[in-house]
Amino acid sequence: MHQYLAQASLMARWGVVDLAERFGADAQDELDHQRRIVDVMVATGTPFRGIDVPPPRLGRTVEAILQVDRELEVEVIRLYEEAASYCERFHHHFAHELFAALLDEELHHLADIDELVAQVRSGAGLHG
Repeated sequence: MHQYLAQASLMARWGVVDLAERFGADAQDELDHQRRIVDVMVATGTPFRGIDVPPPRLGRTVEAILQVDRELEVEVIRLYEEAASYCERFHHHFAHELFAALLDEELHHLADIDELVAQVRSGAGLHG
């Protein structure tokens, strides 16, 4: 979430309004993912533990920023695949459904990032 908030701010400073709005929406999506995970944790009595959130990684170009996002999405996809598999293996259906849904959303998000990278490389689709 912090990654996308920082990127939204940077894109606004650069005058790339389309991406500033998109990254703001992505931050909201990530907040929703966190809320849904917390809902399952509360419902199942799963204990919370603090996590270290790495600082946002920004690039010097739009393409570099999108490549960072792609790397992060690939890692999140791996984690959600692992979580969904674990929950399925131990018959935790409620949590499995959540992680399978989040995995599907992240796979779509990765495809969107790949599409944006292609647009940036072609010089199309981004407006200030």
